[in-house]
Amino acid sequence: MDAELKDFTPATQRVLALKNEVLNAIPEICIERARIITESDRRYSALPHPMKRAHALEDILDRMTLFIGPREMIVGNQARKLRAAPLFPEFSVGWLKKELDTLGSRPADTFQVDEAEKEEIREILAYWEGRTHEERIEALMPDSYRQAEALGVLMGIHIRVGGHGHISLNHEKVLKRGLLDIAREATERLGALDPLRAESVGKKAFYLGVIKVCHAVVRFANRYADLAENMAVGEPDENRKKELLKIADVCRRVPATPPRTFHEAVQTSWFIQLVLQIESNGHSISFGRFDQYMYPFYKRDKEAGRITAKEAQELIGCLFVKLKSIIKVRPWDHAKYATGYPMYQNMTIGGLNRHGDDAINDISYLCINAMENVRFPEPNLVSRYGKKTSDDYLRKCVDSFSLGFGMPAMINDDIIIPALLNRGVAEQDALDYAAVGCIEVSIPGKWGYRCYGMTFTNFVKQLDFTLRGAKDPKFITDFITPGKNLAECTRFDEVMAEWDRQNTVFTTLAVEHDILVDECKKEIPEMLFAILVDDCIERGRPILEGGAVYDMNSGVQIGLSSVANSLAAIKKMVFEEKKFTGDEILKAMDENFEGQDGEIMRQMLLNKVPKYGNDDDYVDRIAVDAYESYMNAVEKHKNARLGKGPIGCGYYASTVTVSCNIGAGADVGATPDGRKAGEAVAEGASPHSGTDLLGPTAAIKSVTKLPTIRVTGGQLLNLKFSPNAVRNEKDKRKLVDLLRAFSDLGGWHLQFNFINRDTLKAAQTAPEKYKDLMIRVAGYCALFTDLDTDLQNEIIRRTEHQSIG
Repeated sequence: MDAELKDFTPATQRVLALKNEVLNAIPEICIERARIITESDRRYSALPHPMKRAHALEDILDRMTLFIGPREMIVGNQARKLRAAPLFPEFSVGWLKKELDTLGSRPADTFQVDEAEKEEIREILAYWEGRTHEERIEALMPDSYRQAEALGVLMGIHIRVGGHGHISLNHEKVLKRGLLDIAREATERLGALDPLRAESVGKKAFYLGVIKVCHAVVRFANRYADLAENMAVGEPDENRKKELLKIADVCRRVPATPPRTFHEAVQTSWFIQLVLQIESNGHSISFGRFDQYMYPFYKRDKEAGRITAKEAQELIGCLFVKLKSIIKVRPWDHAKYATGYPMYQNMTIGGLNRHGDDAINDISYLCINAMENVRFPEPNLVSRYGKKTSDDYLRKCVDSFSLGFGMPAMINDDIIIPALLNRGVAEQDALDYAAVGCIEVSIPGKWGYRCYGMTFTNFVKQLDFTLRGAKDPKFITDFITPGKNLAECTRFDEVMAEWDRQNTVFTTLAVEHDILVDECKKEIPEMLFAILVDDCIERGRPILEGGAVYDMNSGVQIGLSSVANSLAAIKKMVFEEKKFTGDEILKAMDENFEGQDGEIMRQMLLNKVPKYGNDDDYVDRIAVDAYESYMNAVEKHKNARLGKGPIGCGYYASTVTVSCNIGAGADVGATPDGRKAGEAVAEGASPHSGTDLLGPTAAIKSVTKLPTIRVTGGQLLNLKFSPNAVRNEKDKRKLVDLLRAFSDLGGWHLQFNFINRDTLKAAQTAPEKYKDLMIRVAGYCALFTDLDTDLQNEIIRRTEHQSIG
């Protein structure tokens, strides 16, 4: 390990210039993809779905505008301008038709639209009306699910209007073989099909699509080679001319054939990531274990004297800036749950190798250094760690996130690997896991879509509904039999029995919705995704037809600790101390704790009841019971790939809630924990903002009492510290010890913000002075000034610990 890699290395002028270009680019809408795919659909609408999608991607890659920036060494653009969002009308158009004129004035995640192009955009949307993924789902959606969404318990718009994503692809496959060899394999399998077997018809369409996509991506890279050569002809600066010719040479070779150098390897991975983002508007498309598959190229170049650590770090920095250029436009009903333009492009470093040995290498350190330089939310850098991880490496991570930008997030090998083994994952695969999206995990190149992020469940609204006897005066809910409301319950276990019943009802509706979405999504197969997931080519079928080795899903459960605090208040104040009746609690909730009596009650609920996050078994046990109730309900279900080949096909839990706690809270009235109507609910598995009063160690102890081994979909804990908490070497040593303790206690995930309220408030007042202020939001990071005001305020309100412990 190079000693220089352990210390902060300043960014080069190239990386800083590229960063500023992206930072100052105004997000806008790009019409090109929508225009091209519409013309392609007219031409190929009669073809089988895999072939039609392959033709569409080919047309886009062959015709879209390309550009190479003046300082770029890693090339490739998603749209015709920097930070421009392409449109995906094949998924949904209704929301865009309504919001086209207001995209530039939303509370956050705004996009400028060229007035001269609006008429053409509307014509494109009109063509796709009646042909979209969303409309196919809407035609079959049961009224019971519609009522659950109207009620505010379930939310699934994100999977109805977009692609799936939430997947980690097999970048290593392309690095080892190149796309032309993969196309050759598909050609051989196509030739070996038995035309007398009915299944061969679908496989033929699939293989033809695979071959076409491989060659289309190769031509796409060659277009950049041509562009670089043409630019070199008129380039007056000799150094830049040499760089352009090098770019041309790199793009002429990869990803058609295996890369020879580290530069070619980084460009290969970027081309793959870029085309995946062009093909589909699903997000959380992740790199897998970047340091593992990139290290051999770096090592070979370093030993041959072809590259230095500084040069490699610059190339990684160029890649990181490129990732921030990726952007998607979402309907406001979806975007408001996670503002800040997040794409959740996860990159995993560290951890163990496939043999169970420490896998940390020079690229692990270089990625952290590059993140310290760029300080962009993309990639979402996650580090694996565990008992075998050295203190030196943990100290490097501590040095990084104590700078204040929230990365890397830390996930624990010692709990995640056993959790995956319990789900039927082979040991070598479990050892090779990688983070996806926020901090959920899957096996790179072997797992199907959405290991996390199917239908969302607002636990707090579900509890509100439960306490009212499965009735809501504002909504018709005839899909469920009314039960006992809080006033009718004579014992706390009756309340929990009603909670159990609602978990059964709503998990069933959520899974029914997921299966409907997945079945309709089969008409829009994502072909490059299938190429990069085993065993799609071997089986001759896309991911949603059962092509992946593993296929397990999770939804999102929002507000767990708010539910625990509310149930603790009911148990203590109604059934044990009898300070209030159930009817009085419900009445105060209806009145939002207004009036003197309401405020007196609220203060007692806030201050006289144990709160989750303070290592108090009274409330922590309730949190476990409430969540296990959900797990017992959801783990009974199977997804749509059951019996089609993949291992698993089940469901599990996840508390990775992005920033849904803001939108979820807006939909819920006052709750028994003293929270007022419309306020944010708890985020992830973290304590409710401001209620964890006994320090970070107590918060960790509460979270690790949860049945983490079953939360395979990810368990998110955010801790916020004052920058003064890491003033010296002793403080940093304590932070390393805190990470060790978290691992020993069986924690899943831990992430940090080292920033004070004054800085955040100053950024609200003068955002132009804090354009690159990056903070940890939830499972993702964002530039603070990109967030809507409600989310900014929620982050400011979070408990700010003054010391490590």
